[in-house]
Amino acid sequence: MLNEPQKEEEAMQKYTEEKTALEDIQNEAINISIDHMLSDKEEESNGAQNKIYLYIVFIVILSLVIVILFYRHNRALRQTKDEFKSEALLLKSRINDSFDELVGLAKKNDSTFLVRFQEIYPDFCPRLLEINPKLGASELTFCAMIKLNFTSKEIAEYTFIQHKSVQQKKHRLRKKLNVPTEQELFIFFDSL
Repeated sequence: MLNEPQKEEEAMQKYTEEKTALEDIQNEAINISIDHMLSDKEEESNGAQNKIYLYIVFIVILSLVIVILFYRHNRALRQTKDEFKSEALLLKSRINDSFDELVGLAKKNDSTFLVRFQEIYPDFCPRLLEINPKLGASELTFCAMIKLNFTSKEIAEYTFIQHKSVQQKKHRLRKKLNVPTEQELFIFFDSL
């Protein structure tokens, strides 16, 4: 504007240089700002990713603990079950041995049969005596044989009496215990 082209050109050059320098500074400031924003975002992303990893590790550890506890619980239950099975088998063999011994005593018409029967079936005789307190030892022995599911023929054979006498004893026993004729005696004794 001064009509001096050289000064105008210098001013224009300085203006352009300053403008370029200012634009470079602005661009650099923008780049620094963007770099800071990107690094902040990356840190946030890394923090979120670290949290996700932490949660995953926590869930895996918790799952392992639950699986281990579940396994131990099942193993303890299995051991208890095995112990109960072995105890049941032991008791069953003892009962079978006791039952076989009892049957053997009855077959021999041994005088200790009733005593041993009362040891194995402790509630049977007292319940019969509640129904009829006048029952004698021979009648209780007879009832015990019926409870063991001996037939009339077997009872006659083991007690050395006739089959007809066994039938008469059963009839008298029904009257003394008020057992209906349509009900089997061994079923009545099993219900005691």
